Amino acid sequence: MHVANVSAATTALERLEWLEKTGKGGYSKATRYTIKVPTTVADPATRPLADSATRKELTSEQTSKQTKESDAVRTATSIKGTRAPRASLPISKPEKEVTFSVWCEQTKAKGEKLVSQWEPLREYAKSVQLPSDFIALAWNVFCTRFEHDEKAKKKRYTNWRMTFLNYVKGNYLRLWAWSDRDGCFVLTTAGLQADREHREAA
Repeated sequence: MHVANVSAATTALERLEWLEKTGKGGYSKATRYTIKVPTTVADPATRPLADSATRKELTSEQTSKQTKESDAVRTATSIKGTRAPRASLPISKPEKEVTFSVWCEQTKAKGEKLVSQWEPLREYAKSVQLPSDFIALAWNVFCTRFEHDEKAKKKRYTNWRMTFLNYVKGNYLRLWAWSDRDGCFVLTTAGLQADREHREAA
């Protein structure tokens, strides 16, 4: 044991009345220690109330700290598990059903062509090798029907372009037919008659 530690230990024992020190030592002078039994030995059960209060205070501080840490963990877990609210997407209003005449007016007011530049119609005609003049004839017949026929002009649709495309695909106007001999579409009798009528009207 180091000399400094020995000195500290003997000093502590002297304060506790376990040792009696005679002489101050130093300068090669002797110091005599006599072992004693202290008149009063501190009992752990009779420790000062101040020590008990100190322990209670420390225990309270530790409990408070643990509680705060637990609350912080629960809060972080709650925040992590909470889903952010989804942004509501704008809902587009469905188009209203209108008559053919009203649709034509609305489309022209927007500065749009009715069907001549509509890509789905052009792609279909190209895919089946349907001549563009047959499409133009079908459009003229289609317009005449839904503008002047008493029953047809009351019809209402949301998408008149698609309605016309369905007429073309189904050949509902019976204006053309496929000719195996010619290897192409040719006008039927109804088609030839409709073509003559529209040429004369023009």
